[in-house]
Amino acid sequence: MASAPPSREFLERMALNQIAMVYATNVVDVLNIGLQLFMVLYGLTIFLDTPASLRKGRARYIVLSFIILVLSALAVIFDLFVQFETLYYSGPGIEHARAMSRNFGHWAVFAKFAVTYAGIALADGILLWRCYIILGNLWWIICLPGLMYLTVIALAITIVVRDITGTTLSSSAETAKTIWIEVGFLTLTVAVNLISTSIIAFRLIRAHRAFSASLPGRSMKVYRVAVRVLVESALPLTFFGVLYLAFVGRRMALPSGITPTPGVLHTTVAVHVFGAVHIMFSALSPQLIIFRVTTGRSFVGQRGSSASLDKENSSASRFLQPIVFQRGGGSEIDTELWAVGPITRLGA
Repeated sequence: MASAPPSREFLERMALNQIAMVYATNVVDVLNIGLQLFMVLYGLTIFLDTPASLRKGRARYIVLSFIILVLSALAVIFDLFVQFETLYYSGPGIEHARAMSRNFGHWAVFAKFAVTYAGIALADGILLWRCYIILGNLWWIICLPGLMYLTVIALAITIVVRDITGTTLSSSAETAKTIWIEVGFLTLTVAVNLISTSIIAFRLIRAHRAFSASLPGRSMKVYRVAVRVLVESALPLTFFGVLYLAFVGRRMALPSGITPTPGVLHTTVAVHVFGAVHIMFSALSPQLIIFRVTTGRSFVGQRGSSASLDKENSSASRFLQPIVFQRGGGSEIDTELWAVGPITRLGA
């Protein structure tokens, strides 16, 4: 027996929720760009004020931070452009929701998807690179997430090509196929994040324990260790990615289309909310890592195959210090040190 068509009241509720989600996404986007702009400009200022001898290995991170900022800004610009046209050529309520659906095939929507996919792929690549740095001689551990990352890039290119060529909107079957490809893309990128986060968090926690054991008199404040692990491992990105994927799976299991049930309404809202936060942290997480690098609070790279965080092969006295500036007439060094074993600065 076919289900009853949705009532006008339900459609109005759907339209209101959809518009509210767009508004919430705009707020998140503005917050995202503002935070990135601060970190990029402040990091650049610190970099330019740092002596040339201490800049080695950091220039590439400055470039990456600007690329991430530009990709995020372009995604917001394309999104706001579509929203402007939708507002101008539509009325309130259901009419606005219908106009949003009609604009799904707008070129700016596809452009937004393309730069968003590029930003997510870049964030995954930075996480894998940090895994490679922190693992040292155990680099082979990232072979599996590395292959998954290559698949992520291939799926992203496939989606963009299907959008540009019009394949996605050519039929309902092709639209469904693109959606499933996007689900595969999301699943793999969350898996890469989860593996990378686990590796980095485990190695950093182990390094801190080794450092504390070797220097028992050293003050290792718990909250500082927690913040370092939280930022370096990109834990927020992985956390919200898992939640986003869970709600996407839930939405895929529900009936397609506009079905007058609370489950569809609530799940759709959750998908949009966690999707927006996940995309925000796909830019903020690598920016936070880069920010720590450019301000001298994190390691830059490894030299050859000698970098390892194993306690047996490392010396607790070898650690990366923050960038040091002249203070008065002394050469006092900041007491906050980043203990990660024999990880050294790489030259350009």
